[in-house]
Amino acid sequence: MHLHRLFITMSMMAALGCVSEIQTENSPCPCAEGWQCCYVGKICMPEDAICPSECGNGHIEAPEECDAGEGNSNSGSCTMACTTAVCGDGFVEVGVEGCDDGNDVNADDCAGCTDTVCQGDFTVDHTNIAEIAHCQTITGNLVISDTYLVHLDAIEQLRVIGGDLELVENEQLSTVAGLSQLISIAGDLRIEGNPFLYSLRGLDRVESIGGTFLIEQNSTLASFDSLDELTTVSGDLMIMQNPMLAVFSGLGQLESVGGHFFIFNNVSLANLHDLGSLVSVGGAFQIDVNISLTSIEGLASLTTVGDLFVGENPELSSLRGLDSLTTVEGWLQFDNRDYDDYPGQPLITTLDGLDALTSVGSYLRVVNMSGLTSLRGLRSLHSVGAFLEIRNNAVLDPCEADWLLESIGLENIAEGARLSNNGGTAGCD
Repeated sequence: MHLHRLFITMSMMAALGCVSEIQTENSPCPCAEGWQCCYVGKICMPEDAICPSECGNGHIEAPEECDAGEGNSNSGSCTMACTTAVCGDGFVEVGVEGCDDGNDVNADDCAGCTDTVCQGDFTVDHTNIAEIAHCQTITGNLVISDTYLVHLDAIEQLRVIGGDLELVENEQLSTVAGLSQLISIAGDLRIEGNPFLYSLRGLDRVESIGGTFLIEQNSTLASFDSLDELTTVSGDLMIMQNPMLAVFSGLGQLESVGGHFFIFNNVSLANLHDLGSLVSVGGAFQIDVNISLTSIEGLASLTTVGDLFVGENPELSSLRGLDSLTTVEGWLQFDNRDYDDYPGQPLITTLDGLDALTSVGSYLRVVNMSGLTSLRGLRSLHSVGAFLEIRNNAVLDPCEADWLLESIGLENIAEGARLSNNGGTAGCD
């Protein structure tokens, strides 16, 4: 009788899950007090034990950090390994991370899981410049043009521009110090129409410009005092109509210009003293309408140019500074336009400074030089690839032109000589 009652009691307790007295590990659920029912296998385990886990079943089981079931994804918040997505795990969490290179190095292209390589072109102003604050590299062009932007601090991480950089018509921009990490510009650098930009400090680390470098109509720009690392401009270098630009300080390391080099209509420019490292200009080198320019002696290292034009610099009295120039591959021209609104170059009386010049690949023109009395600075010249023109030089004696023709030799002038209207009467030695 007592055994029968005990059996009934134990059967009822088992039905209610109260069977701690006979609970064993891996027995089927339900489980007694002090035990846990594991989801995988629906078996009982001690509460301090680790249940078998099955990533992807939608239930979080140790050591899983998460389990979204079919929602597990290496591009989501819970990975296929049931780990919570974090920066540095090597998986890009879509909508949260821009990149994930599997490390925590902040000096590479994926700092803080933010993609620092920004693809394409960008045009920004004060309303959206913060959108490219994370960019260390921009693969295309960057155009900054705005009425209200006063500095570029928002893009202080920028190091490389794969296309052009244009700073154009920024009416209040006074500094480019925010570009202090910029090293390379593969395309053009255009700085134009920024009335309050007084300095280029911030471009201190730029070593090369792959295209054209244009600096034009920046009404308060006084110098290039921060371009000390720039050695090469592969395209044109155009420095034009910057009324406060007095010196070229900051371009002392510039060695070559692959295209044209124009120094035009900078009314305060006094000298070219800081171009002492310049060796070659691949295109035309034009020094023109700089009304305060008194000296070009900073060009002492220049040996080769494509073309050379020196005109309308009324305070320039000497060509000293071109003493190392041996070759003009194209044309050579000293030409005043003879218009009332152009000042001419009345203080240049000789071509001394061209003593090393041996060849001119195209034509040689000396025209409308009102103060010129001597051509003897061309004494080393032995060939002219096109024509020789010496004309309309008011005080140059015709015998000077005859002397030059004889010195070169008519047979060494491909298209002959044009010598006319040289009005001097001093005679020749």
